[in-house]
This record gives sequence, C-alpha cells and structure tokens, in this order.
Amino acid sequence: MIMSVQRNGKPAALKDDPAGANASPRAYLPVTASTVRSVTFKWTRASPIYKLDGAKATHRGGSVHPYAPVIGNLELRPNTGKYYFEYRVNTDNCRIGFCSDTVYGAGEVLGGEFGAAADLTSPSVASVPSYLQQIGAVPRPGRERVAHFEVQTSKSYVSQNFHKHLWRLFVAGSGALFSFVVDTDEGVVQLFVDKVYQGVVFDGSAGLKGSTLYPCVGISGCDIHNRSIGEGFQSVVVSPAHPFDCIY
Repeated sequence: MIMSVQRNGKPAALKDDPAGANASPRAYLPVTASTVRSVTFKWTRASPIYKLDGAKATHRGGSVHPYAPVIGNLELRPNTGKYYFEYRVNTDNCRIGFCSDTVYGAGEVLGGEFGAAADLTSPSVASVPSYLQQIGAVPRPGRERVAHFEVQTSKSYVSQNFHKHLWRLFVAGSGALFSFVVDTDEGVVQLFVDKVYQGVVFDGSAGLKGSTLYPCVGISGCDIHNRSIGEGFQSVVVSPAHPFDCIY
C-alpha cells in the first residue's frame, strides 16, 4: 500500500500484513527521518566473480556464477532499532535481501546462488554457544536465515521457501534504486523502489526476528548479449548515508 491515513494525528499502520504476522503494529508504521537511523556500508565478502571496490561490487559477467552472493559489512543486530539504507543495481536480473553471517562461508559456497545454495545444516553454522555467550557477555546468535527478493518476479523467499508476492511492482531492465527500512526489533523489512514505497517485503512471519543479518545481493551476470550495458558491468552501488527521503 502506497498511502497511509492519519488517525488522531498519528499515522496508521501500513496494510500489508492482514494476519498480524507475529509482529508489533509499530513495525508497520511509516518512518520519518527522525525515527530511523540512516546508514551505509561496503561490500566485503564475495567470490572472485565479483570485483569489490568499497561501496561498489561488479559482477565480472559471462554468465558465470549467476546470482552469486556479495555480502556487506553492515551488521543488523536484533533489538537495535530501525535502519535505513539504499543501493542501486543496474539490472533487474538480480536478487536482493539479507543473510546470516555464517550461512555463506568461503570458497565454493560463495560461488553458489544467493537464496538457493545456503546449507542451513552445515557444520559452519554454529549451534553450540560459546562461553562468552553462555555467561551473557555477548548475545547468542539467532537462527540462520537467508531472505531474498527476486526482482524480476517480485517474489520474496526465506530459506528457499516462498514468503510473499509484491504483485504491483515492476522494475525496468536497467534496474533501480532499492531502499530498505529494517526493523531489527520485530524482524520486519519495508522496501522502496526509486524512493517509492512498494510494501513490506519480509513481515513478522518471515522469522527474521532475533537473527543478526547482513545485506546480500546476487547479480545474474548473464550479460553476454547485453548491448546496452556490455559484458562485465552489472553492479550494485551503495549510497552514502543520508536522511530518509522516500515516499509512502
């Protein structure tokens, strides 16, 4: 829903979650520049198919390792409030979303597909809390999660399971600016495309609450016949931090 209404001087909750979906109604309220923390980050983990340059990650193309994950260094820890950030992808053939730190390790795993290659039962996923976690010095990790949104189909998935469909969204072949409001208290994510609100892409039923997440993108790299962009130029660029300026 693009617009919200005012009741008694306060914004009404966005009508994207009719069942309530296990989250506080506050998670679905429109945010303002004063109620959300604006952040930026760099891309720091990826397979060699990507060229990493701070806020920019470029897929080398050639239809090799399509949708391989590239992971940012922004740690979205539970119960730390709401965050706002954005990045531009110059193709619609991509997957955008989030993953836990240990889901994608190194080597062959990072060469798999974002959203399809994660093994949530692998030994790399820590299941035994450390001593510091046991005594409460550091928080215990939440459940491992991979949550991605397929831009071309407008469908979101959590750990390979279909979550919801933003049926009104259309993104041009040249890509778009994707903005996110992440509520780490409730595990709810709002999505904006070219600064316009598109919906709650991951609601309370996604099970993201309690998990530490990192931004993750998978670019197709299927650019052999792309005459407008050329081969090896599909990329994602994170915007500098700035006050929230999207439209509901």
